[in-house]
Amino acid sequence: MHRDDRLLNRVYPKNFRVDVDNRWRQRNISLVLGDEIETIPEYPTRGVTTRKGVHIDAELVISCRGGGPNTAFIASIGPVLSPGKRIIVDRSLQVKGLPGVFAAGDITEWNEAKQVAKYGGHATTITKNIKGFLSNKSFSSSYRPMFEVLSLSNGSNGGTTYLDDLWGLHFGDRFTRMMKSGGLFISQARKALGYTS
Repeated sequence: MHRDDRLLNRVYPKNFRVDVDNRWRQRNISLVLGDEIETIPEYPTRGVTTRKGVHIDAELVISCRGGGPNTAFIASIGPVLSPGKRIIVDRSLQVKGLPGVFAAGDITEWNEAKQVAKYGGHATTITKNIKGFLSNKSFSSSYRPMFEVLSLSNGSNGGTTYLDDLWGLHFGDRFTRMMKSGGLFISQARKALGYTS
C-alpha cells in the first residue's frame, strides 16, 4: 500500500522504482498503489478498506508511514516552511531569513532521501558554520549531499541496490545479498553512532 504510484519516491529513477515493485510482485505480493488507508485499525482486525474503496483482508495491519515533519512551532517566527512543512535552508544549512539559526535532518527542505546516513554531513556542516558564526567569520562550509544509496533486501537471498554514482548504478540479488541481506547494516550503524557490541 502506498499513496504514490510506486513504492519508492521520486528521489530514485523510474527504472529502479519499477524494478522494486516488480521484485515484490514476483514473490506474489499484491501492491495497492495510488491509494491509502486513512485509519489503522486496532489488532485484531478483519481487514481494512482504502480511501478508494479497495478492501484488503488482513489479520494485522502495521503502519509503516513516516511521520510528517514536526515543524508547526517554527512557523510562528516567519515564513520559513516549504509547502511540504519542511524548513527552508541554504547551502550552509542556515534557516532562510534567520541568521545564526540552523536546521538539519529530516525537517529540512532538501532534495535528498531522508536517511540516517545523511546526519554526518549535516552535523559537520552545521558545526563548522556555528564556529564561524560565533567568531564573526563567514560560513566556511556548504553542505554537499552524498550520493543516494538504497539497498533493499527482499528475503534472505534477494534484493536490489541503487547507487546514484556516475550514471546511476543498479545491482540485483547477488550484490544486495553480499552487501546487506546478512546483517542489514546494523553493525555499521551501531559503530557510526558510537555504540559497541
